[in-house]
Order: sequence, then structure tokens, then C-alpha cells
Amino acid sequence: MPNRIGLCLTGISHDNGKHLSGWKQKFKRSFLFTYENHYEKIINPYKKFSEVNVFLTTYNSELKNDLIDCYKPSSSLILNGYNHTMRSTYIKSIQNLINSSTMVDFYICTRFDIKFYDNLINWNFDYNKFNFLFKESWGAESRIEVSDVLFAFPKKYLESFLTAIINADKNPRRPECLGELHYIYDFIVNEIGKENTHFISDQLQSTAHATSLNHRLNSYFYLCRDET
Repeated sequence: MPNRIGLCLTGISHDNGKHLSGWKQKFKRSFLFTYENHYEKIINPYKKFSEVNVFLTTYNSELKNDLIDCYKPSSSLILNGYNHTMRSTYIKSIQNLINSSTMVDFYICTRFDIKFYDNLINWNFDYNKFNFLFKESWGAESRIEVSDVLFAFPKKYLESFLTAIINADKNPRRPECLGELHYIYDFIVNEIGKENTHFISDQLQSTAHATSLNHRLNSYFYLCRDET
């Protein structure tokens, strides 16, 4: 078990449904619906064994101060406007981690609009490797797609992760979805080698449309959002 865990939350923290997502849809989503789950499933279980620091990269909203009060982050990066993609925001988020003076051994990077079913401390992490959650069911061995809801890795892979995202941003696989990271696997492997990666689950599962507690398309989480 790492001595120091960094929980990195990146993306939209509060949106009342006015802004388009990468799939050209509008969703209501907010940390107000998920932060208690993040404490229950990530922060509090790990605090029994490790020091836990939270890092936030998100967009400005009327609930910015409430967000800070809820998570009490070691570092927060608040971006103006919504003219960002998932990749461009992740680039800023990882740069913020690299520049932080807070000591961290292992990072868990996820999003604000996620609720997890189980405590992450019970997951099949390999704390020495770069962890992907699962291969997407639409992926193939020759062109692997992964869930982009969560990435977890030791500090030594921060720079490699940043380089992989930058390269993925220059070579998008699907222009219709701006900023996704489902196809980041090949770029990570190019940086650190396949032998240094690990899949938490060896089963094909799905991120898409897992939007309610009763609509389980994977074993790990659902997207806490409402279409408008």
C-alpha cells in the first residue's frame, strides 16, 4: 500500500445542463451528487492506511467555493469558460500535479460525475504499474479502447502520462467526440511499455450509457448525470 495517495479529480464539477458535452449532448451533473461517494469509496478507506491529498482541475462555477470546502484540496486549478476538451483539461491537470510540491506516491485520477459501487482500496490495483480500469467492449486487441473514467499510477509515470495525452490530442481517433481518452492505451504503451501496464479487470465492460445505479454496464461505477 502506498504511503501517500493523490486523488486527482478533473473535468466539469458543476453544470446545470447549459453546456454541451463531447457527445453533443447536455447533462446536469454536479459534485454535490457525488462528493459523499468519493469520501466513502476512496478518501476515507485510504486514510486508514495512507496520507490522502486531493487535487482539483475544473471550470469556474457559482459553486466554486462550495467545491473547495467539500474536498479541501491541496491544490486546485480553476479554468474559465467551457471551451476545453477532456484532453486539454487533463493536460493542464497533469501539469498541475507535476508542478505541485505535495508529496505523492500513487495517483488515482478520475472525474467529478462518477459514483463508485465498491471501495477502491478493494480493487485489483498494481501499485507499481500504470492501471487501466477495463477494455471497452467495443475495443479489439489490435486497437484497444479503455475506460477513460479512471487512471491510476505511481508518480514515476506522471511525465509519461502527460506526453501520452499530448500525443493523443495531436492524433485523435474519432473527430466526432472531442477530447476523449478511450484510445490512450497505445500512447501509454509507447511511453512506458506494455509490461508496465495493468488492467484492473480482465473482462470487457462498458463506460457508455452506464448512467444509473440500476443500469450496470460495468462492475465499478456509473455516470451520475441527467440529460436535459
